[in-house]
Amino acid sequence: MWMPTSGTHPALPSRVLWNDIDYPKSGHPLQIMAEYYNTVPDGVIDDRFGVKHSDFISPEYVTLDKISPTKWEECRGLGRSFGYNRAEGEAETIAPADLIYLLVDIVSKNGNLLLDVGRKPTAPSLRSKWIVCSHSVRGFR
Repeated sequence: MWMPTSGTHPALPSRVLWNDIDYPKSGHPLQIMAEYYNTVPDGVIDDRFGVKHSDFISPEYVTLDKISPTKWEECRGLGRSFGYNRAEGEAETIAPADLIYLLVDIVSKNGNLLLDVGRKPTAPSLRSKWIVCSHSVRGFR
């Protein structure tokens, strides 16, 4: 589960509670969600807790066919993996023009693009960088 702090103040919780790969069956996801909403009343929760409640869906490497009345977020990497994969080359990496088309397509359907930029092993940090894209496109024609 990923609950980063606010970018403006490290002690403030994020407005997004983002879980990955379902919540452990022995856990208490509804209790965690209730505690989160009590702390962050205007926060949102993704659909990866294994329960019916969520504020948005977050498919991986899949775009919607039509405009969604509710917010959603496609989660994907620049290549076919999340993070750095030395077996991937240029052929497995999305081309810049295709990435721009993908971003505009997702935003036009009321979505966000959560893009993982994997780091090479020689980088100072092996952690991937995640970029959330949508607000920069809104309002343009």
